[in-house]
Formats: sequence, C-alpha cells, structure tokens
Amino acid sequence: MQYLDCTIINFDEATFRLVPIKQKIWAKKGSKPQLPFWFSSTKANIMGALVDGKKMFYKWYDKLNAHCFVEFLKKFILTLNKDKKYVFILDNAPAHRAKMTKKFIKSVSNNIFIEFIPPYSPQLNCIETCWKITRHDVTSANFFKTIETLKDGVEMFLDNTFFMLNPSNYLSR
Repeated sequence: MQYLDCTIINFDEATFRLVPIKQKIWAKKGSKPQLPFWFSSTKANIMGALVDGKKMFYKWYDKLNAHCFVEFLKKFILTLNKDKKYVFILDNAPAHRAKMTKKFIKSVSNNIFIEFIPPYSPQLNCIETCWKITRHDVTSANFFKTIETLKDGVEMFLDNTFFMLNPSNYLSR
C-alpha cells in the first residue's frame, strides 16, 4: 500500500542497429526471394524512462554502464515534480544493480522508491513493449544509411508517440 499514490516509472535500455530486420519482402511467384546481405556493427544505445506508461524520456549513450545510467538518472530526475512520490521499476541489468546507482538514488530524494522485477521477466516491464513497437514501426520498416538518421527516426517516433500502457497490468502478471 505504500505505493498507492506514486507514479510508476519503468526504466530500460535498448540497442538499435543499422541493419534492418526484414519480415516480409516481395518476390515473383514461384521464385526464391533474394535479399542483399549487408553487415554493419554500427549501433546506437538508448536509455529510456516510461512515465506512467504514457510518455518516454530518453537519451542516447555510447555505453550502457552504471556511469551512464547515473548520468541519465540525474537528467531525468530534474524533470520530476519534487512534491510527488515515484516508484522506479528496474530490471536486473548490471547498471541498475550497481552500488553507485543505488547510492545515487538514495542520496537524491526520499520520495523515490526502487523495485526490481524478477530476473528474466521482460514481460513485467512495460517499456519493453515500447521498444518492440519502436522497432516494428521505425527500424524494421525503414532503411537508414547512417546511425544519425536512425537516431533521428527513433527520436521522431518517440517524441510524437503517446503510449497508452498501464504499468499495473504488467506488474500483476
């Protein structure tokens, strides 16, 4: 009951790659579809915070480590109302479990609570659905020549999308 009047915020990271995932392609009937092979190790890492299942706060990072996560939290916490209470839902990523992350959150405010979802339970974290939707609508459906254009596409999508997810439904599974 201690979280009854709290805003739920789900955190997660995702990696987007330049290589598109082709799910369906056109081919002449009776012929074998041929796809050009293209390999690229270029990737973009994003950290996100989904506020109450509706709006995404995100930043791009070169690495997904505890230092970057604490930097992300610093920027995100500045956007929060100091008079409200929050529950941060985190998965078991090493950056989330790091001592420096826990120490930082405790030092910032006493109106922020941390809850970890069980290991290997992405179905309990509604931000995973946001990444899936983003991949389907942006990166799987488009070809990007550069990592900057890929980031622009993801940013345009996230900035213009208002997700209608209920975090409580995910957590009660």
